[in-house]
Amino acid sequence: MKIYYDGNEIKNKQFLTPTETNKQPIVKYTCNDNGKNNLYSLIMYDPDSIYGTYIHWAIINIPNNDIKNGDILLPYKGPSPPYNTGKHRYIFNLYKQSNKIKKLQIENRDISSIKDIIDINKPTSKFLFFSEYEYNKKGGKNKTKKNKTKKNKTKKNKTKKNKTKKYKNKTIKRKKGGMIEENDEPVPEEAPPLAQQQQQPIQEIGNDEIDDLLNEAANAHVEGLDLTKAPRP
Repeated sequence: MKIYYDGNEIKNKQFLTPTETNKQPIVKYTCNDNGKNNLYSLIMYDPDSIYGTYIHWAIINIPNNDIKNGDILLPYKGPSPPYNTGKHRYIFNLYKQSNKIKKLQIENRDISSIKDIIDINKPTSKFLFFSEYEYNKKGGKNKTKKNKTKKNKTKKNKTKKNKTKKYKNKTIKRKKGGMIEENDEPVPEEAPPLAQQQQQPIQEIGNDEIDDLLNEAANAHVEGLDLTKAPRP
């Protein structure tokens, strides 16, 4: 027996999610009937259901391997194992009928409802897969929330610039020990008081030196005069 969900063949004892098995599968099998028209029954059930052995699908009077032309006792219902009940087995059993079964209307999906119709203890072929409660009921794989990575915000270190104040076109910078004026002429130092100035001693001059100085001054004065223009007596 081969089982296909959404066109994909599954392996015996494979694990499938309820989302992957929510649609009716395609079942294929071979029957060695030597050209005889035999009838078969197919059931799918969950022996691990909390409600007892639960039937998910039941078809009877299948001509050879033509499942589409069989009589549906219970329409397909996909697996939906409840929360915290672990893995469930979902079993497909194929039975060869000895005669045609009268189609009955069955509403109860418990296995006991078909025991009198099908000899469930003698399947000709068997297949099973596992499934479990799916946290993300909307389908697909369980979605994991992406951890939001917080970007590390780096604060730029603000460099303090030397603040300068301008007073009347003069730039003054504050430094340790006082204020220094830039772009201005240096202030001259004040002269010390006269009392603090060093006084040089006065040299004494003799009479002969005084006469020589007077003669030099008189000669210099005479040389500077133009005698040609002097008035005559």
